[in-house]
Amino acid sequence: MENQHTRDEFQNFLRKCSPSVLADTDIPPIDDIPEQARVQLNQTNTPSSQDNKTDHQAFRRGQTVVFVTDENREPTKGMLINLTPRKKHVTIATTSKDRPVIVPLNCLREPPPLPLKDQTFVISGSLVERGDKEKLTTEKVTFIIEKLGSKVCTGDVQKAADASFVVITPQKELNKATHKVNKTLIMAYRLGWQFVSKTKVIEARDSNIIPSMSNHLLDLTAIRNAPDTDVVRIKFFSKSAMINNHQTVRGHRELKKQLRIDSN
Repeated sequence: MENQHTRDEFQNFLRKCSPSVLADTDIPPIDDIPEQARVQLNQTNTPSSQDNKTDHQAFRRGQTVVFVTDENREPTKGMLINLTPRKKHVTIATTSKDRPVIVPLNCLREPPPLPLKDQTFVISGSLVERGDKEKLTTEKVTFIIEKLGSKVCTGDVQKAADASFVVITPQKELNKATHKVNKTLIMAYRLGWQFVSKTKVIEARDSNIIPSMSNHLLDLTAIRNAPDTDVVRIKFFSKSAMINNHQTVRGHRELKKQLRIDSN
């Protein structure tokens, strides 16, 4: 009886695979069925652990999640603070000031991509230019950068001499005479940072992929052609370059020596 039941299951399984071929085919006794086919039959009839996994098992308290509601179709990020599997709801805290919200499990979404993650930008000059299809101010570009997983440095760039930031500025700022270029751009050039257009941020926002740096680099010809006596030619010594193994005195001596060489 058990063999007959298994034989019927195997027959149905084969007909699902190729019904036109096995419509009238006589199925062999269960003992004649190859061992590999029996294993495949058992795997087909056994529900997988992946299918039985409920939605709530993919989440845990303290996890950062993204959700969309009927009232707000814009993805919102928050921290999951409570989980109610039976009711298919989760409680999410969005900010420290607002009250937590209760969101259905089916409103949770995959986190958006962060194409600018782990990068730090410095914005200098007015980004609004004549002929732009989209007027992007410094505030708007900063908002986009932070939304894409990066951050903007607003402090003194000289204090970040050991870092490697990316400068966003319009080309017209770099085409000026060097004595008219603002201090931030001069310091960034002396530190060897890269200069890009705001189009890098726009491409990252529209494509959700990491844009190629070479496609958005600005032309530095005007600065590179500055006279040898110009301020942009002065080398900048960071702390890591001046001080080796915490030998501060030696670092200052090297700095004074280099300044004397540059002055001559």
